[in-house]
Amino acid sequence: MKNLSLRKKFLAYLIIFALVTIIGISLFVCQSYYHSEKNTASRTAFSYARIAAHIIDGDKIKGYVETGEKDEYYNRIQRFMNLVQRESDIKYYYVFIPHDDDLVYVWDANNYEGACDLGQHEDYMTGGKEAVKEVWCQDPPENIKMTQTKQYGYIASAFSPVYDSNDKPVAVVGVDLSMTGFYRKLFSFIGKIVMIIASFTLAAMAVLYLIMERKLVSPIRTLTKSVDEIINNLQQERALEIDIKTGDEIETLANAFCKMGWDLRDYIAEVEYMTADRERIVAELNVAKDIQSSMLPSIFPAFPERDDFTIYAV
Repeated sequence: MKNLSLRKKFLAYLIIFALVTIIGISLFVCQSYYHSEKNTASRTAFSYARIAAHIIDGDKIKGYVETGEKDEYYNRIQRFMNLVQRESDIKYYYVFIPHDDDLVYVWDANNYEGACDLGQHEDYMTGGKEAVKEVWCQDPPENIKMTQTKQYGYIASAFSPVYDSNDKPVAVVGVDLSMTGFYRKLFSFIGKIVMIIASFTLAAMAVLYLIMERKLVSPIRTLTKSVDEIINNLQQERALEIDIKTGDEIETLANAFCKMGWDLRDYIAEVEYMTADRERIVAELNVAKDIQSSMLPSIFPAFPERDDFTIYAV
C-alpha cells in the first residue's frame, strides 16, 4: 500500500484531535450542566418543601385526618399551596402522613385534574417509601429523588418533615418537579454547545493546519525536491539554493544540504582528478614497459645451434 504523504497524515491527525476535543469538551460541559441544573432543581424543590413545612402547624394535622373536616386554617394552607404551585415550576405540591403500606393525603395543590383530597390513601411511588423513612427524623439530609413512572413521568422529588410542638415529625411535605422539560433543555443545550465547540475547534484546526503547512510541511517538500536536484545535478557548477526561511531546525537542515551539495561536487572532482592522474601514470608505465621490452631480444632460441643451454630475456 502506498504510504500517505506528510500533509495527509498531518490532516488526519488534526481531524482525530478535533473529534476527540469536541467529544471530550462536550461531555465535560454537558456533565457540568446536568449537575448544575440538578442542583438548581434540588435547591428549588427543597426551598418550597421547607417553606410549607415551616408554616404548617403540625399539631393540627392529626385532627384533620381523623375528622376529615376542613376549617379556615386548612383552607388558607390549601390556597397557599395552590398559589405556589400555579406560580412556579412545581408539578405536585402535597402534604401526607406516611404509613407502612401507603400514605394518607392531608393537602394536595389542586391545580391539576386528579388532585387528592383530605384523607385519601395512595401507594408509594418507586423508592418513595425509602425516601420518606430517610427524612422521618430531626434535621434530615436533603437528597433529591429522581423517579420515572408511566403515571407521573420523569420527576424529581424533595421531602421535608412537618414537626409538632414537641419537635416530632407528624407529616411530610412533598414537592415534585417535572424533569421532562429538563431533558429537552439539556439536549438543546448539548446541540448548541457541540456546534459552538465544533466551530471554534475547526477554526483553530484550520489555523493550525495553515501554520504547520507553512512552517513544516511545505519546507520539507521543498527540501525533498532540492535533495533530488542535488543528486541529479552533481556535475553542474552552479550553486544550489534552497529557499527555506523558517528560523528553526528545518532551515538549518536546508543549509546543511546546500553545503553537502558543494562538498559532494568537490569530492567527485577530486576523485575524477585522482582517477585521471592514476590512469596517466598507468599509461606512462605501460609505455616505459613497452620501450624496455622492445630493447630485449625477441627471437628464441637465441642460439639454435647450441643444445647444451637455453636463454631467454625479460
